[in-house]
Amino acid sequence: MKPQKFILAATALAAALMVTFFNVAPIQGQTSSSDAHKGQIYGTVQTGNMATTNQSRLDDVAIVVRNAKRGKLGKIVGFSPIKDGQYAVDMGDLPAGKYVVEVDPGASYYRQGETLVKYPGREGSTRQNWTLSTGKPPIPSLD
Repeated sequence: MKPQKFILAATALAAALMVTFFNVAPIQGQTSSSDAHKGQIYGTVQTGNMATTNQSRLDDVAIVVRNAKRGKLGKIVGFSPIKDGQYAVDMGDLPAGKYVVEVDPGASYYRQGETLVKYPGREGSTRQNWTLSTGKPPIPSLD
């Protein structure tokens, strides 16, 4: 198995195990009807130390959104790179419901993490911010 496929498979397995064993995940995310982000899950991504070298490593990180059904991870429904410490995943015509927002660290030294959010549908949006670290899983926040 190629290293990229192995990392992707390991990340998916780890996420599935986390959802399986921690079936009751707290719902994060802040819903809004802001026109600027209508129909999106969006937010900021920062590091514990926002030094320039840390910011450049964010280029390897992506935000992935998956369906969440009956406590299990579904297929990937959207993703976004991080640009200038921000991301926005366009949810298209996906219905309102619960979705898992994951931090995919790629080739960076940051850790993988996820949280469950409630998306209000095309007419609204959900804000989910993250603080990344190399020593512990990402911390989701609404600030």
